[in-house]
Amino acid sequence: MRRVQQRVTGHRPLAAITTLAGMRLIPARVGPTPRFPSTSTTTVWGALILAAAVVAWAYTVAVLTPRMSVVAGIAPMPGGDGELFMWVAELRWTAILLAALGMLTVVAGRRGAPVGALLLTGLLLGVDAALERTGVTGASGLAIALTSAAVSVCVAGWIAGRPGPDDRSLVVRRRLAVVAVVAACCAPLLLLQGTPTVNHPFLPVGLPTVTTVLPALLTMLAAVAVAAARVRALPTIAATGFAALPALLLAGFGATTGLGIGQHVTSYGALLVGPLFVVVVALLWWHPAGRRRGPVALWTALAAVGGALVTVPVVFAGLVFSMFGSSMLFTLAGTSYPADGVSVVPGVTVVTLVAGILIAARLPGPIDPPDPTPIVAGGPRPAGPPAPA
Repeated sequence: MRRVQQRVTGHRPLAAITTLAGMRLIPARVGPTPRFPSTSTTTVWGALILAAAVVAWAYTVAVLTPRMSVVAGIAPMPGGDGELFMWVAELRWTAILLAALGMLTVVAGRRGAPVGALLLTGLLLGVDAALERTGVTGASGLAIALTSAAVSVCVAGWIAGRPGPDDRSLVVRRRLAVVAVVAACCAPLLLLQGTPTVNHPFLPVGLPTVTTVLPALLTMLAAVAVAAARVRALPTIAATGFAALPALLLAGFGATTGLGIGQHVTSYGALLVGPLFVVVVALLWWHPAGRRRGPVALWTALAAVGGALVTVPVVFAGLVFSMFGSSMLFTLAGTSYPADGVSVVPGVTVVTLVAGILIAARLPGPIDPPDPTPIVAGGPRPAGPPAPA
């Protein structure tokens, strides 16, 4: 009897009712298994973004940075040339940040993943400072930068060590949550950089191009990380929309930084810091089992209204911390803090890293799947939890 019952219940487990010897076996309802981004998908996206970040950094440090001295000599520069040097410095630091976050995404399942990401950050900052001190530019500087970056990535990956926690474990999801928070908040910051429109005809094409690419890549990385860090799978439409819409919007703002549109207009893109932060937190913490329009409207209102309230303190705190962080980075590179221009990336990175760790600590644990054990109609029910005394 047991063998026949196993054969029947094992065949088509989602059948509505199975009859056997006068008994009805009613299997428990088992919803569709959520389809999470596979480990390979997340790793591939992280690796592609890591490679793009390394190329953007190498191009900026070897080509764009020395080019700014030429632009400062031929452009009108009514506000001084310091803003140009601050602009390319923020580009380099943002590219290094993107590379570190991409590395953490790739090696999130390894035991020493945070150490590997921090090591890559330190190595790239060291190479960045060495190249600026030595003044190696052009094709040779680009080759040295790319080679050094490739070696740094390999060393960081080796330091990250062998595989550790399971890919869907809470540890891995927390690491990806930190990536999502930092990437989303830092993506719009480059739009605070710029120069008066009279200087735009003298800017190299690569300057607004890199300013366009980096925010878009940060937003895409945030979408990849948040989709992999969730307890419930994110619908394809929602994941695509979160990755594409902010990326296209930020890319549009970035492209206009060299097209004759004033900085007072392009800098409005930085207001997306708060909304992106709210959306990421909502996707990480809120896991409805079905359609719930009330919470959707609530989170939308928070992203629209509360996002502006988040942007101001985050950017202000970033400005304060960047006064010290950027000064140390300029000293490391053998230069001084430019008289013109404002740095925000180093400070906001520190602030959002702390916020990301706190947010990741509150991630919900895994949701236990329902028990698929069939229930015999008319027979004893499965034992539930003991009643309170």
